[in-house]
Amino acid sequence: MIVLLDMDDVMADTSTYLLRALQDRYPKNPEFQKPRTQFDIKDAYSPEALKLVQFVLYSSDFQLSIPPVPGSLESVAEIINRGHDVFFCSAPHKYYETCVKEKYQWIERMFVRAFVGKVMLTTLRHNTSLLFKIV
Repeated sequence: MIVLLDMDDVMADTSTYLLRALQDRYPKNPEFQKPRTQFDIKDAYSPEALKLVQFVLYSSDFQLSIPPVPGSLESVAEIINRGHDVFFCSAPHKYYETCVKEKYQWIERMFVRAFVGKVMLTTLRHNTSLLFKIV
């Protein structure tokens, strides 16, 4: 069986890391004092705060620095040990110059280079199903 795992907040602890980075960089901004409650970042912050979020999120090495979700790497090993084929998916950011490269590098760092070929980047989101035809 093919198992498709999202990278952000399934494998990489993106939301937690982003919030901490925002709190460290902008400690007096009240919008960064608690976790966001909306899925989409653009719905979670004011336009002014969103500019600060994007500055951090799109910065070099941000994606590569995100720690794994606790237990996620062990879970992937268990899925593979049970004979399943694991792939990773993610949606690149609007400004992808660092994001795309760093998502691949993150997978390589957490696993091995061979897993880089199991990354699928797509802009399909929200109520969209990805279908695989197994031949």
